[in-house]
Amino acid sequence: MNTKCKYEIDSTNGIFYKRYNGLLKIEDIIKSWDEAIAENLIPKNSKRFIIDCIEGLISYIANDREIIENYYKNHPQIFDRARIAIVTIKPQNIIMPMLMKCERKPYSLAPFSTMKAAIEWVMNENEAF
Repeated sequence: MNTKCKYEIDSTNGIFYKRYNGLLKIEDIIKSWDEAIAENLIPKNSKRFIIDCIEGLISYIANDREIIENYYKNHPQIFDRARIAIVTIKPQNIIMPMLMKCERKPYSLAPFSTMKAAIEWVMNENEAF
């Protein structure tokens, strides 16, 4: 499978979307964030992110969770106080988001099986971090 990432911006709601298809490794995820940052694709002060993995398959290895957590930690200007929703229906894609959701972070991350639920969650300003 060939990995592809598309970026979309919902400027009305301030949501930045990353839509993946194909086989994903942690390097692909990091590369896509680096690309979005380098090309100034993420709107300033945007703290709502939806990562659509419905058409993607994530391949994890042991320390991938630490790598992505460190990446988010090392980019506080983007990810501090952010809400990051992962949308997937594949059981193997939910492992890392579930583990990351359980730990206290300067951002909130949660997995969802529908886009509607993900949008409602990232838009919820009242839920505490």
